Amino acid sequence: MNLEIIQTFCGKQPPDSDITNIAENTIFKVDPNFTPINLYDFWGNAATVNSYVECANYVNGGWRPLKTTFFDILEIIGIGTLSAFLLFVVFKYRKNIKIHFKTVIKKVKILPSRINSRHLIVTIFPIQAFFVFDYIRTKSVRLPSFIDEYITLTSNVGFFKTLNYNAGSEFGGNYSVQLTSGPISDIGGVIGWILSDSIYISRVSNFLWIYFLQLIFIYILKKVYFKKIDFLFLVNGLFIFLIPWWIGALYGIGEIASMVVFTNAIYLFHKNRNFSIILFAISIFFGKYLTLVGFVGFYLSQILREKNIRKINNDFFYFLIPVVTWLAIVNFKYENGNAFDYIRDQINFIFGHQSSGLKESDTSLVDGFVSSISVSEFINWNDYEKIRVLIIPIIFMLFILKNRERINNLFGYIALPLFYSILLPYCWFWIINPTKWIRLSQHFTVVIIISLIYFINFELFESRFNLALLAILLIQFIDNNKSFIPIFVVVILIALYFKKDNLSYQKIKFLIFVIILIDIMIPYFEKTTFGNLSPVIEECQTVLLSSDCKNAYMTNN
Repeated sequence: MNLEIIQTFCGKQPPDSDITNIAENTIFKVDPNFTPINLYDFWGNAATVNSYVECANYVNGGWRPLKTTFFDILEIIGIGTLSAFLLFVVFKYRKNIKIHFKTVIKKVKILPSRINSRHLIVTIFPIQAFFVFDYIRTKSVRLPSFIDEYITLTSNVGFFKTLNYNAGSEFGGNYSVQLTSGPISDIGGVIGWILSDSIYISRVSNFLWIYFLQLIFIYILKKVYFKKIDFLFLVNGLFIFLIPWWIGALYGIGEIASMVVFTNAIYLFHKNRNFSIILFAISIFFGKYLTLVGFVGFYLSQILREKNIRKINNDFFYFLIPVVTWLAIVNFKYENGNAFDYIRDQINFIFGHQSSGLKESDTSLVDGFVSSISVSEFINWNDYEKIRVLIIPIIFMLFILKNRERINNLFGYIALPLFYSILLPYCWFWIINPTKWIRLSQHFTVVIIISLIYFINFELFESRFNLALLAILLIQFIDNNKSFIPIFVVVILIALYFKKDNLSYQKIKFLIFVIILIDIMIPYFEKTTFGNLSPVIEECQTVLLSSDCKNAYMTNN
């Protein structure tokens, strides 16, 4: 009996429960203090367990909350077989299909061909805005309480009002090293809270903050690269939904905001190096310290190539601007000492954190990796999440290596630095990190998603294979209607096959935009109720930083 796996699914074992000797035909009693859990076996059978002992019995027998069942496997095989059959039919009867397909294409080709048209943007953008707002409104209302959200919102409201970065004494006090999401994480949430005292409006506002943050960088990219950004503008309200566990943007958790800043710093590095270095430092010290892992990969690759002490000294000066600003505030506000004490405590906290993987252990790296896979959050992921976070990054990194010359021609020497800025967080996540919290994967998946969008927008490649691969990789991150993925793959291949002369980037951009938009439109027509953003938590209206507010928030589901 694996107690670690049982505790992973059933929770901490109550002191009065015995799970070591469970008879085969035991009739389990309902425990009113136990939250019922739905478990499934390989054949798709479902069981609702109502006590810890019953839960342990089922989990020990191989039942899981999110189990890959026989029918899931059949579905994957069926979709794969159907896709292969469709491709075979298209290839075998391509001449007849081509004649009919050309007729259809003539009638609809004007739509994607005008993707850069301002008239099309004016027409489509209000439709997109309506469904995006409704989608995040519904999500914001239905999200359960999450203690990290309370910590982030409370500390950041205090920071922007009084420079006090405090979530309460139980979380370490003012400027505690336990506060891992920096001020840039929740700027929108703070504004929404100050204006409304509503946790739901705060969530919507923080989504809008991420939207406008990326929009600012899109405008900067237009100025420095002199390229059209119509596609970037259209998908800017949609790309967030592609990020695994994107609801972190609603909760105000630091990964997405910091990685948006970090990723754009990469693409601005050779256009404005000083500004880029400042952005890197902001993403780390005012966003998420874990971003440092990706920065080390990017910057070491740069300086090993340049070997220029003068540039390193210059970079160090600009990097220190955000660092010194943050530590200067810490020096006067930190409850447990000065800035040097804060740095020491921060290092100790990072090395001792459950997700860092830096604690001393008697097990080998391989044994630790195998153990983390079997008892971490990974076992609750569905197959699509495993593909997105495990397989897609490898394919994208190989793509960068193969096409590094063309990437460097447009963006400057960033191909290998970009590669290492993904590789280091990826290796940390999969080899060292024992918890495998999916939100931590955003330290490389956000870079991949934004990079895919940039490559497509700037029409970087002339090869049909490269364009198809970029589009297919991007669409793998669709979250709601995963059945769209094989359909889109077939459509994209057909669209490229029948375009014999030049690559039609416009058609691919149009297809990507439409498929992501449809993905968030469908929930609008499926739901029966609309999210109400007006309710407030009365205990939090007067004082946000209080035990009454925290307790009321945690029970507000």
